Amino acid sequence: MNRLEDFTEFKWIRRETRNIDGNSRVSDFIPQRFTHFCKIMNPFLRDWNIKDKNLVWSKCEPDEELIMNNVEKMTCKQVMDELNLPYTKEISGWSLHHALGSLNLPRYLIFPDEGTMERNIFEETINTLTPFTNETGCYFYFEWLKTVYTLSQDSDLHARELMYHGKLNDVTTLYHRGEGFELGSPTYWWPEDKQWCIFTDYDFDFSIVGGSKEIIDAFLSNDKLECIQVARDTRVDFDADKDNQLRKR
Repeated sequence: MNRLEDFTEFKWIRRETRNIDGNSRVSDFIPQRFTHFCKIMNPFLRDWNIKDKNLVWSKCEPDEELIMNNVEKMTCKQVMDELNLPYTKEISGWSLHHALGSLNLPRYLIFPDEGTMERNIFEETINTLTPFTNETGCYFYFEWLKTVYTLSQDSDLHARELMYHGKLNDVTTLYHRGEGFELGSPTYWWPEDKQWCIFTDYDFDFSIVGGSKEIIDAFLSNDKLECIQVARDTRVDFDADKDNQLRKR
């Protein structure tokens, strides 16, 4: 694994993505060359310490400590089905804010991680990509918003964009670097032959994958991942899920 000072290999992404106009879409982040796309969702957590399903976060103490000793992962689909809400391709944690209102979010639900893939999702993503990735190497790019909040304040890598080159499995060493450094999954990662590309925005609780039909089908058929097929023009901003906005109380 090598850290790169030259960001030339990142320029293709800037060239092949659109300018964001406020209503962010898949094509604002994933290069235009790809024909198929999907979202990989981070899981919710069901807190079994909370017995009252009618209890909402707004009625709890703001400094309440989360005790994560009795939690269970839930997919977005399971959460939306349980709350009798539509499961759309624009789904995200923000869908619940829109559908229920921020004051009515159930306390028994812990919302998905933002800005990085949940660890098991991350590892399964690598497994899914491995058959489609040759041994020549991959690039891993971290925008400065990830490093400013996740790296040690006294690190010389703090608050700067970072880029690495290595084998696909090398990305696991970046996810948790040790010595107080927590990078998580990259903002962008792609192989040298550009057969696929993954993007995770700092504020997203999902990741977007672009690739061939074969690659996206592999994600969609992986029962260890919650993946949703999307299109180039699918909105992905926090205000995207119009079906659930219409239900806001």
